[in-house]
Amino acid sequence: MFSDVPVNQRVQVLMDNCAAHEKTSYLKDLTPEEIDVKNETISANCIQVFRLEEKKKEAIAGFKVQIDPLKEQTRTLCEQVETRKEEVNGMLFHFPDHELSIMNTYDELGEFVSSRRLRPEEKQARLFVAHGKTGSAE
Repeated sequence: MFSDVPVNQRVQVLMDNCAAHEKTSYLKDLTPEEIDVKNETISANCIQVFRLEEKKKEAIAGFKVQIDPLKEQTRTLCEQVETRKEEVNGMLFHFPDHELSIMNTYDELGEFVSSRRLRPEEKQARLFVAHGKTGSAE
């Protein structure tokens, strides 16, 4: 309609001759040329998305290398705080206390680590020698 009117004046001519007008959205048919342009844009977008996804994977892998040791250290620290104990590798030294019937354990620095009851095989054998009724040698 009004194709003989220049494009820059066409809106005004349409408004002057219509019964009513409104601002809304609607569907318009695409020309084959417009469809070709949109297909080319889709292809370019897909290629760019693929490249960006590859960069994203590399970046995530780089961050994962940095994050994983921190997570492991944090897990260990949380466990130590929760149990109030730390696993240590080193030499332990066991000393029996036969009077109290316990085994005391010390670390390489001579610090007390723990104690427990003596096992039957760790207990010192006691010798009972009968020396008469009073227990003396007389």
